[in-house]
Amino acid sequence: MTSETVRPLPASPTGIARLSLPDALRGFGLFGVLMINLFGLLPGHAVSGLLVLMVASLWLGRAAVLRESVAHRRFWQHLLRASLALGLIAAAGASAAPVLRDVALLALGAFLAASFVLLFQRAAWRRWLQKLAPTGRMALTNGVAQALFSLCLLHGTNLTFDPMSLLLCGVAIFALQAASSCWWLARYNAGPAEWLCHSLVSRKPQPMRRRTARLDHRHADVLVRWPV
Repeated sequence: MTSETVRPLPASPTGIARLSLPDALRGFGLFGVLMINLFGLLPGHAVSGLLVLMVASLWLGRAAVLRESVAHRRFWQHLLRASLALGLIAAAGASAAPVLRDVALLALGAFLAASFVLLFQRAAWRRWLQKLAPTGRMALTNGVAQALFSLCLLHGTNLTFDPMSLLLCGVAIFALQAASSCWWLARYNAGPAEWLCHSLVSRKPQPMRRRTARLDHRHADVLVRWPV
């Protein structure tokens, strides 16, 4: 079974290669946070916490369990089983203790994340799942945009949405973000919010526009200049 670490990635224009798994997982997580927010499955502070966690994960992309996911396959398998067991137990007791409902949802998130990583290790699945990477590379920008859009949609209008409408709306929002992220990263080094954070941390403006305006589709796993 192959991993994103087995076959070397093509070099970027600056010679810095970047694995797509952490970015793709962040993109998947962004979609989950968006749907949770739209459906109101968690209280506002919990959704905010998830969004902060997604943003913080920008600095955790070098974790060994992600960079060498096949070598740590047992970790993800254990997490898969543990989160499934915890989720089932919490769901069974949710009627007696409402707080277990939130625990069940968080366990479901861990289960989906572990499932995503294990599927990503398969070449057939990785081909499609890595398409989420550009969205994850702009996690901060996309997360802020999602929060603002959801706030305006759910609280800034008098419209009411049935579950199917919310699902379609969430898919449409994420599809738009995925397309715009690909377009943006083909021309710029990072998203606007990411660029601002890096510039503030380094205390000087970072280069924004890429040297070449074209992004070779064969280099989809590469991001230049911006370490995680």
